[in-house]
Amino acid sequence: MGLTISALNTHKIRGSFTVAIAEENTALRAAALKPPADNPNYRAVYITLPRTNDTLMTVFSSTVVLQRLALKMSLLKAQYLDRLGVRDHGVHPDVPKNVSKSITVD
Repeated sequence: MGLTISALNTHKIRGSFTVAIAEENTALRAAALKPPADNPNYRAVYITLPRTNDTLMTVFSSTVVLQRLALKMSLLKAQYLDRLGVRDHGVHPDVPKNVSKSITVD
């Protein structure tokens, strides 16, 4: 946990907007949400996962959160590009472009 909190503090000092996705942990939540002394405009989010008491099961619950985040970001980017009038931008969550590059054909 100490390494995670140290990494959060490093990013906060650099002015990053941080997102922590974890099971409930008071120390981690406090570290993630506490603004640095020199940045009163600091923003952070702490997303609480259901408690599993199993390190490996946390991977599955966090995957749901990350997939929903990816979908939301894709939709927002598509809307933004549509408003700019960018045609054929290829940003669509149901039709990702270049998907064939990640599929191995035997």
